[in-house]
Amino acid sequence: MINKRVLFRFDANAEMGTGHAMRCFALIQALQKASVEVYVLAKELPSFFIEKLTKSGVTYLLLADKTIDSELTQIEKTIAVYQIDIVLLDGYHFDSAYRQQLSNFKVKLIAFDDTKSLEDLYCHGVINALPNAHQLMYQNSPYLEKAFLGLSFALLREEFHHIKVKPLAEKQKILVCFGGSDIGGLTFNVCQQLVAKLPKKIVEQIEVVVGQLAPNKSRLKALAQTHGFTYTEQCNNMAELLNDCYFAVAAPGSIVYELAYCRVPSVFFTVADNQIMSAQQHQLKGWCNVVNGLDDQQVRLGISMAIELLKNKAQLNKMYSATQGLVDLDGGQRIATEIIRW
Repeated sequence: MINKRVLFRFDANAEMGTGHAMRCFALIQALQKASVEVYVLAKELPSFFIEKLTKSGVTYLLLADKTIDSELTQIEKTIAVYQIDIVLLDGYHFDSAYRQQLSNFKVKLIAFDDTKSLEDLYCHGVINALPNAHQLMYQNSPYLEKAFLGLSFALLREEFHHIKVKPLAEKQKILVCFGGSDIGGLTFNVCQQLVAKLPKKIVEQIEVVVGQLAPNKSRLKALAQTHGFTYTEQCNNMAELLNDCYFAVAAPGSIVYELAYCRVPSVFFTVADNQIMSAQQHQLKGWCNVVNGLDDQQVRLGISMAIELLKNKAQLNKMYSATQGLVDLDGGQRIATEIIRW
């Protein structure tokens, strides 16, 4: 029995990254477990992600690169053809005017929001997993009926349901990951500096993960071969890898919640405006430090922080302890349950 039909609208490319797509996929998995039929409408997605969708039984619909008006017309037709109940948006290019027009269609509209859109949200539902989301006054938003706010609605992919989080002492690896497309172009620079400043035995614990759309892949691969760290393109066992890591240097996209769940002390380099509030709120929880990844001086500071933390087991233990109970596995299920009842 199909409970609801949900249409997702998001994109992913080298410029915007893959974060929107990946967190939507976590929610897609939860919805499918609740017998919700899922459709994805996108202008652009990497080939690996299209394959991931089709293998999961999701109906993928290509949106031609047209004007906003023609896009909205296609969405309206899609809603009618597939009898869609709910449209879910994830992307910062869907501005208030776009959302306002969509909200007039005969469906419920839900949006992910990391940027405190508030009064101009024009949605029936909002998802914001920031620790301080309850303080952002979403009740002032017109049309709003349901608000999925706070860490209890953090989304983790299905693979994280199959690991048992390790004690810090059993973790042996260091993660370096700046997102699927590394939009800040930080991975190679940061790795160069880490291998120059860390002892060889620590360098050999580094696991660098990049996506299909990342820059400098050949240079990174050569650097890994020279210095003995591990380089992985398009990691297929991210949950297992994060669970093996006792420290991370990363960009704070959707991986923030995965790192918090796996209890990995981290230094975050923000590379987009929408990451700043999230990273700062998690820093207040005591398990991570944050620098501006688009400022050269701040990048150097972040690398220095990482090197110092790797020498300080007591501080790493303190940061590990601060992750206790922050994020659980049920965020997607909680959202799915409410969507079915709607």
